[in-house]
Amino acid sequence: MIEHTAIRRYRHIRILSELEIVSLMFSALNSKILTGLNIAIGAKENKMESFSDLNTFFLPKYIENPQ
Repeated sequence: MIEHTAIRRYRHIRILSELEIVSLMFSALNSKILTGLNIAIGAKENKMESFSDLNTFFLPKYIENPQ
């Protein structure tokens, strides 16, 4: 189960409702899916041939300048 950092951060301040927890979990999952898609699309646009090319060339640039 994915637990968003916001859940951990605010749990000690107040009890989150179940709906808020589900919303935060979907937000975290959606963010991870979109990040993965952006990396895959960028690799295709840059015509990367293998996963090692992705790690060497594209991923460091993505981490420095995520868009």
